[in-house]
Amino acid sequence: MSSPEDYNDSEPAGVISKSSHGEKKKRVRACDMCRRRKVRCDGDRMPNSLCTNCKTYDYKCTYAPKKRAVDPEYIQSLETQLAQAQEALRLLSARLEASDGQQSSEPTPSRHSSPSSAASTFPSSCGPQSPNAGHRRFPPLPEAIEQQDDIDPSDDELDAENSIQRDLRVLLDRHGQKQFVGKSSSVLLLQQALNMKEAANSANQLGMSSGFSLPNCNDVLKQNPWLDTPPCDYTPQDFPVPDLLNSLIDLYFQHSNIYLPLLNHVIFRRDLDAGLHLRDESFGSTVLLVCAIGSRYTTDERVLLDGLIPSENPDARQASGWRWFRRVQENRKLLELRVATLHDLQIPALASIYFYGSPTPHAASATVAYGLRLAMDLGAHKRKVYKSTPNVEDELLKRAFWVMVVLDRTLSSVLGRPCCVQDEDYDLAVPIECDDEYWCTDDPALAFQQPAGKPSIVTAFIFMIKLNQIQGCTLRTVYATNKSKAIWGMSDDCQPHLVTLLDSSLNKWIGSLPPHLKWDPNMPDETFMHQSALLYSTYYHLQITVHRSFIPVPSKTTNNGSMSLPSLTICTNAARACIHTLEAQFKRSIHGGYQNLVALFNAGIVLVLNIWATKHSGMPHKSTRDLEDVFKVICMLKALAPRMFIASRIVECMKEIAAIGNVPFPTEDGNPLRGTKRTRDGDNIHLATDPTCVSEPNVNIAGFEPRAMAGSHRVQQGQQQLRQQRQQQRAATGSPSSLSNGSVPSPPSYMQPPPQPQQRRN
Repeated sequence: MSSPEDYNDSEPAGVISKSSHGEKKKRVRACDMCRRRKVRCDGDRMPNSLCTNCKTYDYKCTYAPKKRAVDPEYIQSLETQLAQAQEALRLLSARLEASDGQQSSEPTPSRHSSPSSAASTFPSSCGPQSPNAGHRRFPPLPEAIEQQDDIDPSDDELDAENSIQRDLRVLLDRHGQKQFVGKSSSVLLLQQALNMKEAANSANQLGMSSGFSLPNCNDVLKQNPWLDTPPCDYTPQDFPVPDLLNSLIDLYFQHSNIYLPLLNHVIFRRDLDAGLHLRDESFGSTVLLVCAIGSRYTTDERVLLDGLIPSENPDARQASGWRWFRRVQENRKLLELRVATLHDLQIPALASIYFYGSPTPHAASATVAYGLRLAMDLGAHKRKVYKSTPNVEDELLKRAFWVMVVLDRTLSSVLGRPCCVQDEDYDLAVPIECDDEYWCTDDPALAFQQPAGKPSIVTAFIFMIKLNQIQGCTLRTVYATNKSKAIWGMSDDCQPHLVTLLDSSLNKWIGSLPPHLKWDPNMPDETFMHQSALLYSTYYHLQITVHRSFIPVPSKTTNNGSMSLPSLTICTNAARACIHTLEAQFKRSIHGGYQNLVALFNAGIVLVLNIWATKHSGMPHKSTRDLEDVFKVICMLKALAPRMFIASRIVECMKEIAAIGNVPFPTEDGNPLRGTKRTRDGDNIHLATDPTCVSEPNVNIAGFEPRAMAGSHRVQQGQQQLRQQRQQQRAATGSPSSLSNGSVPSPPSYMQPPPQPQQRRN
């Protein structure tokens, strides 16, 4: 027990206190200065407790409270016990909730309570009422994930990792290969057996005297060559000619790598100039895939397959780069049996990017999943695998993993599938915000340091990662399965609060953007403008994703159009903002649209749904603005369709939805298609592309400007004649000029499809 004196150390000298027997006694205590100088203090006898020494030498006479020493081991033991109790309670809660979910198909209604202040925890009332309801937790929200980025691994994990890395480093790294094993691996059990042997026989730590060694997959392949046939190295004939090769590489880094910075341009060029693509099959495959992706951004017909001519086949450019992608597919195996390398991780990431715009976009998801498993085999998801000092290999490995995580979240949202990895499955740091040219410098102290005042191109990718964390949480909560909701204790009453938390996370994200990524259609730097457009369009698309499941069914809407939740309004406003952002981007360059196909499609569908819902609700509503925005979506998709197969399919889907909802759809002559009947297979509805529909004749799609070539003068004369004929026809028929009368606005010139080339390849 503490004595009364322990609690009165802050009192000045001479204070009277009572003892345990009720007797008064006078406390005698020296002031701080006298105790420091080790002299006698008479402060207890002086007025105001000001001692003679301090008064004589003009010292400040103070009596600081006595600090009581706290045993750190005692605090640590309490914290350990608390953590163990919380973990046991969490596991017990999950088991009870799972059993409750199996016994009852519907959760018990719970009373309303105020939301919790912690972003990662939901109120105890969200879920079935039970004794342990107050301890239920949602899947971690982005704020909680960001706060846990600096948390060190648990003690047992550190012990396990240190033991494995120390005792088995010779076995795993002696062949120049690196493979990651976690603390649940059987290797740890093997280490315990070796430690017992060491204690019994005093053998060396690994027991190498007995000839023991772990199997290495490359050794197995050498001993059994029939298991695997190594891929062949590429020849110069497998790659594009030098001028085309350099052009495609520049296009890739200019239009694709700025969004998903998988590669370092300087290091990539250095390895290419050294001829590594002819000696290393993995790097050669990386180069070919870079060329395949870069082919989407060029008008050079040498990127097309033999026999495909755009003037004869409108879909010829959808096969741009397929010749080099097919070469990689022919050379590499479906499953790589050897230990993966850095380039082996870059290959599935690049292949997924190319698949996304090809006629087989569904293959992108499986390719990313395969790449993530390869990355985990190398330990790319664990922070302890990386060195404390930044280096090229670690940074490229980190980039490869994060790029595939972003692709996995994006594709999972598009396809409605679970993500391959969750936020709690990895703890690596985000990529360093440093541009490629500052990685390797003459002064090692300046390596990986971005110059002060110069924004990094990688910053946009960092914010895309943060936005993807919110997207992953949305998929795990708003779109969770009933079984998952039962395990986490989420009921229908929690949904409004859940949406509020997600909206709050989105608002914090948009408010944290740096100035160079704030949306400005007149931004002078085109790279930052495209990055900002992608971030904002993804942000609006995620807003739609969060709220679209709460849009009321039109058949259940009341006659006056009132809705229980403002979800349709939020989705509609987000769709309009998304379309206007991408429209401004298209005016600068069409190439940025390849990254925003899904956002563009969802925005158009939401507006079509809003037009249909307001039409059937009986509310007076002028749909002119929404119809204009829908038409802009169609025009932008039409402009992307010649090069991306999925864009043409999206246009067909929008045709069907517009026909079902009796929404005007643009036809070849610029007038809307009306009626509830679906179009027949033989009916072709084309976007108005004639020059009479051009409202901004001086603006073209960047990258697809008409080239001066033979016969261009004759083409212009033919277009002029066609323009005059259609103007005369419209003047005679008196076509309506107002959307309220059923017309649809003409597309601006920058949304026109690219001109058909007049020359064939040699």
